[in-house]
Amino acid sequence: MYRGRFAPTISGPLHFGSLITAVASYLDAKAHGGQWLLHIDDLDQPRVPPQAESQILTTLEAHGLYWDGKPLRQTDQIPLYQHYLEQLRAQDLLFYCTCSRSQRPFGKPYPGTCRGTLNEPKEPSAIRILTDDVRMSFVDRVQGPFSRSIAEVDGDFLVYRKDKMAAYPLSAVIDDASTQITHVVRGADLLANTLNQIYLIENLGLTTPEYAHVAVLNERDGKKLSKRNQSVAVDDTHAQNNLNIALQLLGMSPPSKYSIEDLLVWATKHWDIRKLPNSSHLETFFAI
Repeated sequence: MYRGRFAPTISGPLHFGSLITAVASYLDAKAHGGQWLLHIDDLDQPRVPPQAESQILTTLEAHGLYWDGKPLRQTDQIPLYQHYLEQLRAQDLLFYCTCSRSQRPFGKPYPGTCRGTLNEPKEPSAIRILTDDVRMSFVDRVQGPFSRSIAEVDGDFLVYRKDKMAAYPLSAVIDDASTQITHVVRGADLLANTLNQIYLIENLGLTTPEYAHVAVLNERDGKKLSKRNQSVAVDDTHAQNNLNIALQLLGMSPPSKYSIEDLLVWATKHWDIRKLPNSSHLETFFAI
């Protein structure tokens, strides 16, 4: 059975780019007669504003995007992350790293500075996984075939951060495995990171889901909409119009006067992920 998910970070309310991803993942699940789950990324507790989670849930509900079952929260997954971390350690794949971001050339893969550090240092340290010159490949349902050498992209990437929390590639893989996710629909900004995740999946003996990376939405200045860039939150009072615009940006031509419920029924019936724009970014000319 198809099992999809939406995994928002609760560092702030949803922006329009996140709404597009939520709509795409929801429609793909429902068009396949599957389930659409919710994973709450709440590991960065110091960055979680009050009411952020409730704002996100309210926005999803306002747009008719109701999830199946109880949401998964990453803070409940910490023992499971540690279990799989030890599984990687038993394979002699991990090493400690004390490097700061400033010590890594901007835009360059990790140069292997701390390789061989097997005992935990006294100073704060993260944990990286050895990758060597492994090349990973997969066929994305939107972007098509994608192949890169991990050494050329990220090098030995982080699996645990200095704050002793799982890094994104590991947490995403374990969350998907623990909820038996079969299909992942998310933004194209995570396309390269998917190679890291597949590398983890193969080393942990897990099942690789099918991936689809939809184009991310840019601001008018060319920057990607993101919480980090303080993009404007979705206005829930215009949910019907928001949903209509999101569907248009996903390459659909929805009826203009449908209710939210009828729009989602129409969109589910007409959904075809093969017709989505396969660029990595969308420029918007809508007033959102």
